[in-house]
Amino acid sequence: MAGEKQITPVNDVNECYAASPMQLGMLGHFQSLLKGMAADLSQRVADLPLLADAEQRQLLSEWNDTETDFPRDKCVHELFETQVERTPNAVALVYTKGEVSYRELDNQALRVARHLRSLGVGPDVPVGICVQRSTDMVVGLLGILKAGGAYVPLDPA
Repeated sequence: MAGEKQITPVNDVNECYAASPMQLGMLGHFQSLLKGMAADLSQRVADLPLLADAEQRQLLSEWNDTETDFPRDKCVHELFETQVERTPNAVALVYTKGEVSYRELDNQALRVARHLRSLGVGPDVPVGICVQRSTDMVVGLLGILKAGGAYVPLDPA
């Protein structure tokens, strides 16, 4: 008949609905939960698996494989100084108030180190620092290490 619309049957739901990667991931997590429940009905919900084996292996092994060789005879602040020499103008730290280059961070840490030395800080002298996570915390940490002190973090909470 003229003017009538035809209905086309759909054989596969996937033809009508294309799931986003996030939706597919959530579906996979739901399937993992169901498999875990079916395997042992006495498990607590908190103990049920959420990740598929492949995803768990990726998160725990592949993405966590960050081992890097570095000189074992150098301290953290010495490794930092090596990086300052290599890339002085590169961004070393990004924080809410902006960016700090390796050179700027090193200069600020040197000022702190000189001040601490003038107060008698030297090798193995514990120096407490009580600041929120910030650029100042990193400057303080590096300054303490450059002065030879032992960094002692104090919780500001």
